[in-house]
Amino acid sequence: MKPVLIFVAFALVAAIGHADDNDDLFGESLVSEPQETTSGLEETLLVSEAVEIGGRFRFDVEAAGVWDDAFEGEVRYRDADEFSLSTELSSQLFFDARPDRDFRVYGQVTVSYPFETASADGDDPEAQDRNLQDVIRVDELFSDFTWQDAVYFRGGLQTLGWGVGTFFTPADLLNPRTTMRVDPDLQRKGRVAVRASVPAGINNADLYLLLPDLVDPEPLDPGIAARGEVVLGRGEVSLGAFYQREAAPAAMVAVTHSLGDLDLLGEAVLRYGSERVLVEESEGFPGLSVRETDDELFVSAMAGLRYTYSAAESTWGFRATGEYFFNGEGYGDSSVISDNRDAIGVLLGDGTISREDLATTGRHYTVLSGELVDLFESDLSVGLLWIRNHTDRSSILVPSVSGTLFNRITLMLSSPINLGDDGDEFAPEGNRLTMSVSASVGGGSF
Repeated sequence: MKPVLIFVAFALVAAIGHADDNDDLFGESLVSEPQETTSGLEETLLVSEAVEIGGRFRFDVEAAGVWDDAFEGEVRYRDADEFSLSTELSSQLFFDARPDRDFRVYGQVTVSYPFETASADGDDPEAQDRNLQDVIRVDELFSDFTWQDAVYFRGGLQTLGWGVGTFFTPADLLNPRTTMRVDPDLQRKGRVAVRASVPAGINNADLYLLLPDLVDPEPLDPGIAARGEVVLGRGEVSLGAFYQREAAPAAMVAVTHSLGDLDLLGEAVLRYGSERVLVEESEGFPGLSVRETDDELFVSAMAGLRYTYSAAESTWGFRATGEYFFNGEGYGDSSVISDNRDAIGVLLGDGTISREDLATTGRHYTVLSGELVDLFESDLSVGLLWIRNHTDRSSILVPSVSGTLFNRITLMLSSPINLGDDGDEFAPEGNRLTMSVSASVGGGSF
């Protein structure tokens, strides 16, 4: 068993309150991701004789073309290296029952197309099995209850998340393998846990018992975590820690602060050991071996800002986010991955590493995101997203335009541009241009 970790918190540039960390313990979760909060718990206890049922329907169709080595000549439609047509059809369904003031039961499932299971193609290394749980997925199933209006409990399958970042959340000790989120709106995978929340005015303390996702768990396998949040003026400071047998113990600090339209954010984590399987070059077959990290300390940190502007004389607005991420569990020289692709394939095949171990392999990252919304008193929006791995110098640039054609039909044009050498994180096939047109048809909440 690893020794108890002693964490000395250090402050970063403070930060915005990110939505992934604002989950109302007894609030309306509906079909959006439940998110943790630090206040208002007592006021949000409701009673309803009827069970509320609702959800969200989504039907998207996307046509795309891909051009390899697009910057070496003219881009013409007929010269595309690849065409694709994809469909995303899904529905989230939820029920919300509040039979009395101190008790609530909530559940949510997602049904997605295609509606049949399938085995992966053995000739395609990227293919994956589609199982029944991929067709019908239980996102959440929990109950809320309270003890003497002093301690608020949530028990069951629930969405959990720490950290204040939009794209990078190294301080999210409850989801250690989702440090980078390219799509911040994507719902996190739920965890079976019991959470006890104790509000103290505008401050809050949480204690978690995390049940392990194991086939044959033992009594000592559950993890424990604790977090305290203190509001200081226009900012907030969070301190937390996590421990679980056979996992890397860790502690975190997150700081947020608001300066009018500008929000500052920062978070850091100190981990004793790594949650990832790291590799290093070796003499034997296949040329890579697992690096021992049990007795190493890893420090990761994120600092960023968010700016939001709404013109008083019109309806248009602008929002921007910038984040820098120092990944202490990344490789200082990621060529150990890109130059050993055959060896990586062998380790993936025998289960030594997983695809999650190959995500966010760099040491330094930057994200810049900007969007003009509701232009010309319409739903027209123009956005730009840039993500860069400074270690292997690869990046992805995504300009986009979206707008509502008419009621419940929305069109989006986007052109992701991958820049880098073959095998790099954001350019696995080298420089590449993708142009896509997608339509969201008849979607909405009900």
